[in-house]
Amino acid sequence: RLARQLRRRLRTAIPKVVMRDGSEAAVDSSQLGAIVVFEVEGIDSNMLATALTARRISCTLVANTHTFAEEEWGRPDAIRMSPSYFNTDVEVEAVVAAVADEAEKL
Repeated sequence: RLARQLRRRLRTAIPKVVMRDGSEAAVDSSQLGAIVVFEVEGIDSNMLATALTARRISCTLVANTHTFAEEEWGRPDAIRMSPSYFNTDVEVEAVVAAVADEAEKL
């Protein structure tokens, strides 16, 4: 549930977000796992991940080859987040706000 919320909010709050976890092509979002992978077009994902980590937001950098879709191998690296059962709706909103804020700064 929280991963779906994070995906939805990232897409609506940050116009240049590109989901890289297959969610754009998924027919049924309930079939997706809790791993959320995204990039913000025009923003270096490594710099964004570093800024989010400095805010104590857990994320990792995912290499552009971390996919079976060869057409995505030319895309920039992405950010991976995995909301879990111990996270809250409030934390998801705080993460989205932080991503938007840091992306604007970069």
